[in-house]
Amino acid sequence: FKPVQQEAAAASTLAIDLIKGTTPQTNGTVHDPTGNRDVASVLLKPIAIYKNNVSEVIESGLVQKSDVCTGKVATLCTKYNVS
Repeated sequence: FKPVQQEAAAASTLAIDLIKGTTPQTNGTVHDPTGNRDVASVLLKPIAIYKNNVSEVIESGLVQKSDVCTGKVATLCTKYNVS
């Protein structure tokens, strides 16, 4: 899971740098097999989702609790304090 807000912030920063004609700051590279080249990239660290932090996905606004905590899953949401 990667919060959309972090991805959007990184993308907008890159876009602004490109518009200004400045070299964007990157933190890694990704290999493009089609062009057989390494492409400078901004790599965000994904967050592994476990029982103890599953509420982060809902708190981020990515999904609604009402969409996730239904049926058999509803009792698990209560058990793991998904709000």
